[in-house]
Amino acid sequence: MKIDRQTVKTPRRMRAAWRALTLAALAPVPAASAPPALHSLVIQSSETLQIAPKEDKEWYEKGVWPLVGAGVTLAITNAIALWIVHLQAGKTFKATLKQRKIDQLSASLSEFYNPLLALIDINGEIFDKTSKKAWPEDEAGREAAALVWVETKKKVLANNLVIETILRTKTHLMSETDSLASYQPLLLHVAMYETFQTVQTDLYKKFMFPASVRSHLVDQRSTVLSAYYETSGDKI
Repeated sequence: MKIDRQTVKTPRRMRAAWRALTLAALAPVPAASAPPALHSLVIQSSETLQIAPKEDKEWYEKGVWPLVGAGVTLAITNAIALWIVHLQAGKTFKATLKQRKIDQLSASLSEFYNPLLALIDINGEIFDKTSKKAWPEDEAGREAAALVWVETKKKVLANNLVIETILRTKTHLMSETDSLASYQPLLLHVAMYETFQTVQTDLYKKFMFPASVRSHLVDQRSTVLSAYYETSGDKI
């Protein structure tokens, strides 16, 4: 049989073409060239790179000690604050006690000793200047003095009523060195004086005004007044 050469050559050519395509596919693709750099920066250093050593902390900076330190600081701060509050409260309490004592001494003077002494002195002046022992010798003068005595006696009786009220209601304001027994004769005198104005009797001599009570009042008032000035800081 006669073989056509053209027919035989065709498969060989196809195989050669296929082999060429395969090799072209497997061949590496050349990388695209990078654009040229515009500038170049070169850094040179004579120092070598070293790793920093681990910082060595103090004992109070390690573990739970920072927390303990914060707690102790807070406790000390609170303790100082409480101590300051305590001092302020103590000062306030002392100031309150001082003011209370000043008020008590002031009331003792203004409501007990001062009015008692003033009323006793007023009554004493009335007796010395308008009672029977101060009347003139002439008849006309005595009649006029008697009329005056009738009116001034009313003032004495009114003052005695105030004295009696003070001795009955204000004795809690007496000084610590004073006593109610010192004023019993005065209380009896002012209570009985009005009775003996309507009933003339020698029994009145048993209820005469106690002269010693005034000096006692002066001494006690002086004691209270000195205590008041000392406590309040005022000068006499």
